[in-house]
Amino acid sequence: MKAVIDLTMVWYAVRTAIKGEQIAADNLRKSGFAVYLPRQRIERWNKRSNTYRLIERPLLLRYLFVGLPPAAQHFGFVRACNGVERLLGDEADHPIAVDAKDVEAIYLAEVDMQFDDTRAASKHRAVSLDRQFPSGATVLVNKLENILHGVSATVVRTNGEDRIQIDLGPLGSPWVKPAEIVALKQG
Repeated sequence: MKAVIDLTMVWYAVRTAIKGEQIAADNLRKSGFAVYLPRQRIERWNKRSNTYRLIERPLLLRYLFVGLPPAAQHFGFVRACNGVERLLGDEADHPIAVDAKDVEAIYLAEVDMQFDDTRAASKHRAVSLDRQFPSGATVLVNKLENILHGVSATVVRTNGEDRIQIDLGPLGSPWVKPAEIVALKQG
């Protein structure tokens, strides 16, 4: 998937008014700035109507990203937009740029539903985990504070969300997090 984050722009983090993320984003867009407001989707169960309700909210409360051309840093115009409190900066209040690749990584994680708490996101993460660590794949334990660091194991199964069961032979079959193992090859 192609990202909509323009890597040629210089990106800055903007602090907005309380519950003013969308207002600030709309006003910055109307002023001609590139804006990225990371969002999170959450499903809540409604007991009365017996249905799930999808809630979409800002991922970083009171923050968004604004992209400016490298040659024209219009900080005053950004600060003048309704809903903008200030640009994040150093002690002297000089705005600090955020790496465009970091903004793009947040965007791609949002597209990949990594921040979402919905049934669809859970299924998507389970499929991704099953694809990354299929049953029978050989993995290497990568947990440094563990005595098993560097031991190879075989993937038994995943729990569909965030854990993988590995077979260590006579040492048992513990459940581990994906960060604690490294995939080597399929068995």
